[in-house]
Amino acid sequence: MKAADTRPASNTRDRTDKNSLVAAKVMETVPYIMYYIRSHVLRQAETPASLPQLRVMAFIKNCPGSGLSRLAESLGVANATASTMVDRLVKAGMVARTNDPTSRRNVILSLTVAGEEHLLGSRSVAIEELSRVIAQLPPEKLASVEESLALLKAVFTEANAKI
Repeated sequence: MKAADTRPASNTRDRTDKNSLVAAKVMETVPYIMYYIRSHVLRQAETPASLPQLRVMAFIKNCPGSGLSRLAESLGVANATASTMVDRLVKAGMVARTNDPTSRRNVILSLTVAGEEHLLGSRSVAIEELSRVIAQLPPEKLASVEESLALLKAVFTEANAKI
């Protein structure tokens, strides 16, 4: 009977260890992908926007109606830093700022038509270049990666919704 009592604890520990191993692999892998995007994709896109600026634009596209505070939180930067990044994008004609009708102290960020086109073009170049690299995988491995990414997106979308 004692063995039966310890078994669930062991299974829980084994699952926690496995979760930690997978989390560590995600943490190890993401920087390689981001480095590749920074070093190869942005050069090919011939974009005047930096990767952080493209991240700002992607956030604005994915989170319509957001303001500076939410952007800063998402980027992990101070509000002043986010404001400076947005200022540059506004001057470049990529982002529009409008006053929040519910609060004078807040602004609502949106992409301009030029910003949307620029983001779409940069994203297309990124997809094309990443596709070229991913094509090295055998089809069955590619299917496994696709399934895994879909699962990660779903679980992190849900986790982010709770924040």
